[in-house]
Amino acid sequence: MSSYTTSRELVRVKFLKPFAAYVERSNMSNSLSENQVLIKTKFSGISTGTELLFYRGLVPESLETDAVFSRKPVSYPISYGYSLVGTVVEVGNQVDPHTWLGHRVFCFSPHQSYVICQIDQLLLIPDNVEFEDAIFLPWMETAICLVHDGAPLLGDHAVIFGQGVVGLLLAALLCFFPLASLSVVENSTNRKEISRSFVKNAQFYSPVEVEQSHFLLCGNNEDRQKADMTFEVSGNAEALNEAILCTRYDGRVIIGSWFGKQHISLPAIGSYFHRSHLTIISSQVSFIPPHLSGRWDKQRRFGVAWEHIKKLQPSQLISKIVKVDEACRVYEQMDADPNSVVQILFTYD
Repeated sequence: MSSYTTSRELVRVKFLKPFAAYVERSNMSNSLSENQVLIKTKFSGISTGTELLFYRGLVPESLETDAVFSRKPVSYPISYGYSLVGTVVEVGNQVDPHTWLGHRVFCFSPHQSYVICQIDQLLLIPDNVEFEDAIFLPWMETAICLVHDGAPLLGDHAVIFGQGVVGLLLAALLCFFPLASLSVVENSTNRKEISRSFVKNAQFYSPVEVEQSHFLLCGNNEDRQKADMTFEVSGNAEALNEAILCTRYDGRVIIGSWFGKQHISLPAIGSYFHRSHLTIISSQVSFIPPHLSGRWDKQRRFGVAWEHIKKLQPSQLISKIVKVDEACRVYEQMDADPNSVVQILFTYD
């Protein structure tokens, strides 16, 4: 065993119960096992959509958290988060210090000032990627997973509902494809303006304009069409219903949102959908899609994610960086107006 001798204060965010965030402070007294490292956190990133489900008590109790959180059933109090970057400050006696000690790493972890982690659960941050960009790794991977599930073809018309972090990254990735058109639907004026500066060659609509267009969002004014593929990443059930209505016969709707225990009403299922021969695809990043698992693995997808982080520099999407002590206020404000921000980071300095 390799014990660290310096006394360290562990600061972490917990949800004690729905609508009750708490910043807990305690002393670290753990020792490292032979294949573990200790990470001093630089930033952790809030996943607005997912973490608001936990904050609001909308996560099904029967649902297990991901493997990184030991696949435990959801119960309060709970710490939740999955994007953290920092520096390795201690290593176990079987860990190569030249590879890890002093190096910058990413790990899937809740919000906390120090993390003890197995080295096989860490990713080294490339030298030419800043902390502020590296924090976007899970959302870039999610956007790539959505693209893989959507499988865009040359000449396709595509629509995206939602311009949170995942929607913005997805739109930017789709701009690399030779699509016939890309349309974006977003209700928030703030997010729409951010999208206009981050996403090139897209058409922008509000939900009101979607209805006014009779769900024909693609093509030019003389030849309006429905989409070949529509992505729903807004977390809004009404948007999912409109995504179905905006998709042409034999098209595909890719759902990236997690709705938790929210009530979902989809009138389109009883009308247009019945004769549309649409394919509805559930896209989730924890696993490689079955149709790609023979050629792709997580390591390959992470490599692609790092390359596109370098290209897109998503740190420009950060709304604000706040001290972790302000977590309670941050969640209250997000709950009151989730569209007022795109990406918030906690800092631990």
